[in-house]
Amino acid sequence: MWILLLAGGKGSRMQSTLPKCLHSLEGKTFLRRILETIQGLSSLGSSIERVAIVIPPHHEPLFREEIERTHDVFFLPYHFVYQEIPRGTGHAVQCFFESLSPTQSSPCPVPESMIILQGDMPLITPDDLHRFFQSLTPIESFDMALIAGMREDARGYGRLWIEHPRLRIVEDRDCTDSQRTNLKLCNLGVYWCRPSAIEPWLSRLDTLNDQQELYFTQLMEWIPLSRLHVHVVPASQISHFDGVNTKEELHRIQDAYGHSK
Repeated sequence: MWILLLAGGKGSRMQSTLPKCLHSLEGKTFLRRILETIQGLSSLGSSIERVAIVIPPHHEPLFREEIERTHDVFFLPYHFVYQEIPRGTGHAVQCFFESLSPTQSSPCPVPESMIILQGDMPLITPDDLHRFFQSLTPIESFDMALIAGMREDARGYGRLWIEHPRLRIVEDRDCTDSQRTNLKLCNLGVYWCRPSAIEPWLSRLDTLNDQQELYFTQLMEWIPLSRLHVHVVPASQISHFDGVNTKEELHRIQDAYGHSK
């Protein structure tokens, strides 16, 4: 199994030129915290062969320097995938598959399975990911899975909307007033998939949404529910999946993290 870490997000809403995942929480960058979590997942028995990290190419020196500083806690094989212009999570995954192309200078084989993580979720733990992976039983029954949770304040999160025989994830900015009010089961941004099962669908992603981006979540519309697994985390753990997009969100997470210690 591989890990695909989507770390190409800009820090513009953080009012910073620093990439979002290189901001810090309690003295550790988001990137370091997530790499520690990935290494911890490996220690729990999950066989992780490699970590692919999607980054903006002009920031490669910053990322390489930070990863070199994590050599005491992270020692899995890794490589960078370049996303020149960030055009959404779906585009980041497309960049990953393009990097595996035999036309590239150092192509890699397509992995049998992978977990996709966001680079702006510094509180996620190895146990969170281990429970997710263990819930995929029997694993051969699924092509794709995601983590979801109930949020009373669901602002900013995509909502799960089941329309048999399909599942749709409606992003917050694309929700109707009714969906925004009534749909509380949210996508938390962590996925597992079989790359061979999703690759044929990636070229169908479109930008017909409010942000005019390629959403990875659009793939859910084309995966039969029988091949899709939704792992719902309890309310006690949902804060582990909080994302950071603004300074205000970072301050809120810092306060919650400090109180939890």
